[in-house]
Amino acid sequence: MAVSSRRPPRSRRAARVVIVLLALIWTQFPFGSGGASAEGGHELALCCAWGKSLDDANLTYNVSSPDPASTQVIRNAVEEWDGDLPALTLTEVPVGSPADITIRFTPADGRTEGQAVTSFTRRGLISKVEITIQGALAPANSGGLGQIAKHEFGHALGLGHTNYEGNLMSPAVSPDPQPVPPCVIQGVIEANRGKMTDPQGKRPAPPRVSQVAC
Repeated sequence: MAVSSRRPPRSRRAARVVIVLLALIWTQFPFGSGGASAEGGHELALCCAWGKSLDDANLTYNVSSPDPASTQVIRNAVEEWDGDLPALTLTEVPVGSPADITIRFTPADGRTEGQAVTSFTRRGLISKVEITIQGALAPANSGGLGQIAKHEFGHALGLGHTNYEGNLMSPAVSPDPQPVPPCVIQGVIEANRGKMTDPQGKRPAPPRVSQVAC
């Protein structure tokens, strides 16, 4: 589910479009591998591509959390993405330092939820992402917290949702740990093709396709 809003620009140069990618996640209700799909089959939607921040094939991030164990679970989720994308480096920087992607965890009772707020340039390229996650603490909630962190980071890398249940990027995510699926990795590569498969390209561009098959 995506909700967009536009704030009146103070100047043409300062104008930004902000899209909120809301992941509707109930970690206490795991889904199987089945589920409804569109007529075109199982697909993963692509949202957008990173702009000049990806020129050096590196994105920075930080994690703000009051709980060390939960912080480590979220960090592990990002590091899993880092290992799955050899053409991209994800570098953690201290909280308070400028970062391309900021992650904030807030302990809360009830279901574990996440949200990614993506800011765009006038060319429709990602300029920064702010991820917020709330839920119970690790280690009791390590599974749900880790999966949601991976899901939201997928949005931060340019992905939308799948049109079926049971995938990491499905609108509702199971708390059962699972690796990042191959089609999801391919989605990130396709979304950011300008820098991840053609690093000599003149400048980044929005994705050439709107979805990839899963």
